[in-house]
Amino acid sequence: NLKITTIAADKALVTGVAADAVGVTVTLDDSGQSVVNPDTIALTVDGVAATPLTKSKADKTTTVRWNSPAYLTSGQQLTLGISFKDTQNAQIADTRPVTVAAYAMIPPAYRVPTASVNTSRKGFLLRPYQTEAAQPNTLLWTEGQLLGLYGANIADLGGATSGVFTRDTVINFNIDAPNAVGNFTSANGYDDEQFPGFPGTGGIGAVTFTGNSTEEVLTYIDFPAAGLYQLGVNSDDGFRVTAGRAPGDLLGVILGSFDGGKGASDVLFSVLIDQPGIYPIRLIWENGNGEFSAGNAANLEFFSVRNGGKTLVNDTTAGHRRPKRTATM
Repeated sequence: NLKITTIAADKALVTGVAADAVGVTVTLDDSGQSVVNPDTIALTVDGVAATPLTKSKADKTTTVRWNSPAYLTSGQQLTLGISFKDTQNAQIADTRPVTVAAYAMIPPAYRVPTASVNTSRKGFLLRPYQTEAAQPNTLLWTEGQLLGLYGANIADLGGATSGVFTRDTVINFNIDAPNAVGNFTSANGYDDEQFPGFPGTGGIGAVTFTGNSTEEVLTYIDFPAAGLYQLGVNSDDGFRVTAGRAPGDLLGVILGSFDGGKGASDVLFSVLIDQPGIYPIRLIWENGNGEFSAGNAANLEFFSVRNGGKTLVNDTTAGHRRPKRTATM
């Protein structure tokens, strides 16, 4: 029989390191009588002293933050040197590698003049597209579908104008609505809603169906300050979010994506804003071939993340991303 005995550390420890576009975070944990002395903490990044440091403490954990004077490169490898003394005057030092978390930067040139945006028209423009041709759960095929390369659009366009729906609330769709899926449900004050355009108007044997579906979502999002933002999409199946020179720009910067089939789950992604302002955003979503009745579920949520909390884009909660539908270019 194998017996494992754990022994508590007799000195305070470096328990975590992380890096993002704008800086480095280190966590230090007290251990018994070995308590971190915050006045003695020093940090180097690739051998260069990192100052100034901000420090905070919660319970036994001291969090140290250094904000870089220049943006750190996405995926960059760094070496951190951490040293400090505890309250018993013991010197503690550690060296840790860290990788700068992936992010996408929206070029300042994509920013649109504030005066060109009708800020009273908040929300999204949505263009559904559905074909009898089978969607293979790829974003390349999805773009072709939106271009009409795989057949006529058989989505239900009742209530649309020139094939486009206007929506002034949030993106919280579920093909099985009002049943709940994802983060935002009736349990926490959000009702799942049907996708505009689906189920479609045709199908094999003229039976309405839900598969082979695509939704193109266009908007402008106001980022009020420079810095790092986190956005997320909960989807079944794939999606891509881009920023471009206009909402429909097909050659914009990819902010986040999932190319393939999957069940309802989050994909989070970080976005760096160097110049605050209003930027064109495009989201495409796809649902592969098959019927809901045969297990082909479909959902889509578009949200931001702040201090660990998720809020749907265009929610009325103060301080979160508010999109605008239209701008005059």
